[in-house]
Amino acid sequence: SASTSSGEGARSAAMSGRSSEALQPFTIGFNQARYRESEGAGAVAITVQLLPGTLERTVTIRMYTLDGVATAPADYHAVDVTMTFGPLMNSFTTQIEIVEDNFLETNEHFLVMLEVVSSEVPLSLSRNQARVIIESNDECPRAGVRVSENPLLSTDPLAIYCVDLCYRKFRRG
Repeated sequence: SASTSSGEGARSAAMSGRSSEALQPFTIGFNQARYRESEGAGAVAITVQLLPGTLERTVTIRMYTLDGVATAPADYHAVDVTMTFGPLMNSFTTQIEIVEDNFLETNEHFLVMLEVVSSEVPLSLSRNQARVIIESNDECPRAGVRVSENPLLSTDPLAIYCVDLCYRKFRRG
């Protein structure tokens, strides 16, 4: 009976491509905690990675977005997708569309989340939340001043004045 048990363990370890001593749960998560992309880029590429190595069985996860300061559909297109990692897959990349607008605004962000739907192997989530920062590409038409994450931290009075004028103009429509 002991030989049957160890034989099954060896077969299981061989199927996963890892030794029975090192058999630990796989970890799945975003490959980085923050993504930054310009508003004018069109999309941001988000990658989910499976570590270590690849699978012989399947894992299905759900990836979805949550509004932050950036909101869907005004600033980005919401995503709610299911991804299945099959044999020999160790990453999955998807594009989230960023909306280019003509509103004078500062940098904005939204969140991308992961959750396990099903797994045929021991699995833990690591880095199951990522923040996507949409970098503003808006310019104040008066002086060509770029609006940054917090323009009021500027020590340049002309920049503050220009941002204030543009903000009031754009807010009125």
